[in-house]
Amino acid sequence: SLANTMSKLALLVLHFPGLRIVWARSPHHAAEILDGLKSGRPEPDPDVAASIGADSADTTHDEELNYAAAQVLQRLPGVTRENMGVIAREVESLSELAALPRARIVEIIGETNGRKLWEFLH
Repeated sequence: SLANTMSKLALLVLHFPGLRIVWARSPHHAAEILDGLKSGRPEPDPDVAASIGADSADTTHDEELNYAAAQVLQRLPGVTRENMGVIAREVESLSELAALPRARIVEIIGETNGRKLWEFLH
């Protein structure tokens, strides 16, 4: 039903704030929109595209843990899409992040976000 579909879309948008939805009246209109979105960009390389995710069947336990840690990290106060990669490069684990002094967290992600994250962790 329409209400069920709208509820599911709302949940998707809430749980995945980076999600972008393209809504079109028809397949032809969708093709026009997507063509406009990719204008000025090079065509994708089929070999590169085929290689992306090729090893996903061989997902290791460590990769699953890293994914789970990333999911937790991105939901912490003060962590943004922009600083999440910086944090991941600076610390090995969430427990190491939690053990950092306030000054180090501020040094990594800035005063405002660092204060929010440190106060949440402590």
